[in-house]
Amino acid sequence: MGALNFQNIDSMQHLYQECPDTLLARLEQQLGYSNDEARIAWAELQRFLFVCGQADESLSPSKRIDEVWHEAILHTRDYASLCIALCGHFIHHIPMDKPDRKAYLRTLASLKKYFGPLDEKYWPSKHLVLASCGGKCGSSCKS
Repeated sequence: MGALNFQNIDSMQHLYQECPDTLLARLEQQLGYSNDEARIAWAELQRFLFVCGQADESLSPSKRIDEVWHEAILHTRDYASLCIALCGHFIHHIPMDKPDRKAYLRTLASLKKYFGPLDEKYWPSKHLVLASCGGKCGSSCKS
């Protein structure tokens, strides 16, 4: 699939979907996000899924975005339609035995390529906070 080249988030605005109210409530209740933080995290998840759809190799989210991804996947219809809207196909969440540092570094590079500077709160680069969950989730994505 040929990669689109967005220079900033405004170029991609037409692809974004609003966060479903039920998911917004879960992000606030389950993860303790404010309404604004939940909306930003939702947008960052969409950026991550977009780059996953463009990638030839697996990518891995930050711990924060992985938590949002886990909540989003529970809304299967909304999640499936989001994937189709962002990249034309479903993005699978693949648990791994341990976090994959190289996949995360590829993620950061890809996000920067498409969207420019990243928000360290959601995409830490100095002290890598890699996704890791009780399900042995290093959580990579695969088209």
